[in-house]
Amino acid sequence: MASVVDIFSAITDRRVYKDPVEPEQAMKIMVNIGDSLDQGLLSVFREMLLDAATIETPKS
Repeated sequence: MASVVDIFSAITDRRVYKDPVEPEQAMKIMVNIGDSLDQGLLSVFREMLLDAATIETPKS
C-alpha cells in the first residue's frame, strides 16, 4: 500500500519540474502500470479516494 500511495503522490503533487496531474488521470496511469503494482490494493485505494471525495464538509 505504501508504494501505491507514494506513486499516487509523485504523480499528483506539483514538482519544480512538472505540473500536478488530476487524481482521475493518475489512477488511469497507475492501472496501466500493470503487475508492478498490486491491483487489488490499487482498487482499495481508489475506493478510499472516492469515499473521501464524496464526504461533505460541514458548513460554518
